[in-house]
Amino acid sequence: MPIANLVLNDASCSGMDTYDLSQKDSEVLGAQNTDAFVVSYHTSLADANSGIHPLPKQYSVQTGAQTIFVRLGSAENPNCYDVSQQFQLTNLQTPLLDFPAEGYLCNGGSSVIIGQEISNSNYSYVWNTGQITSSIQVSQAGTYSITVTNTQAGLSCSSSKSVTVVVSNPPVITDIEIEDLQNNNTVTVLATSTENWEYKLDDGEYQSHSVFRNVLPGAHTVTVNDPKGCGSVSEEIIVVGFPKFFTPNGDDNNDEWQIEGISNLENPVVSIYDRYGKLLKQLTSSSFGWDGTLNGKTMPSSDYWFKLTYVDTNGQLATAKYINNHFSLKR
Repeated sequence: MPIANLVLNDASCSGMDTYDLSQKDSEVLGAQNTDAFVVSYHTSLADANSGIHPLPKQYSVQTGAQTIFVRLGSAENPNCYDVSQQFQLTNLQTPLLDFPAEGYLCNGGSSVIIGQEISNSNYSYVWNTGQITSSIQVSQAGTYSITVTNTQAGLSCSSSKSVTVVVSNPPVITDIEIEDLQNNNTVTVLATSTENWEYKLDDGEYQSHSVFRNVLPGAHTVTVNDPKGCGSVSEEIIVVGFPKFFTPNGDDNNDEWQIEGISNLENPVVSIYDRYGKLLKQLTSSSFGWDGTLNGKTMPSSDYWFKLTYVDTNGQLATAKYINNHFSLKR
């Protein structure tokens, strides 16, 4: 006569797909001869009594708690069996916390929502702030932690995660360096802090680095954006080409100083000054250039400065910024 021994309940927080029922055979048999008896497992007591619909030993587990009924039968006489034992098999999934581990408060902003946006009705949520929702709204920088628990049939499976909330300041452009080599104009944007800003020229795609190469002459818009959503800043720049020096000595080689690329601007005017700020010459897009004279008198070898004005896209008179507006006259 087979005698089924006590079988302990089993539980898992791994969300397992299969369970090896054969590992319970030794509990059922105890010291009884394994060759003399047959162990089978069933989803109902009726099936166990009838010896029908035995579960495969590699059983595909359902989620939650399930009662497994045990049948221990005689190998020689199937009419001799014991179905007095059963056990609980609990299979739970530990909560998966897949929300961001960082949150950002924009400088001057009110609050940010952190945590799991969609809650699970089978889970319980506890933050270190005492709140018991899946997500919370915070207005101060700091570290916030949450513990999420899945509890069923007396088994609890928990996961914890911390979220660091920091203040993110919007970008500020401090300088734009324009290297006007005419054939390969390069624009480098300098912005505040070491944040991971992203940069865009005109309507192009954002890029992670702040250097733009092969920029065509003319007016452009440079944008620095905070990918954390705390704002962006744009500046209009003018890319032009001009010689760093000229030699008006009458040899027909580099005798005039002129800016290249202003024909792309609306009503451009280039005003040339000496080191004392005296206006010497004004050039437009149709001018031939400056020959180094003032009222027919040759100007001395020295450094000179210029200012470029134009009408911007808003119809307003604007002065081009970020241009290295310095050149030399050599005789």
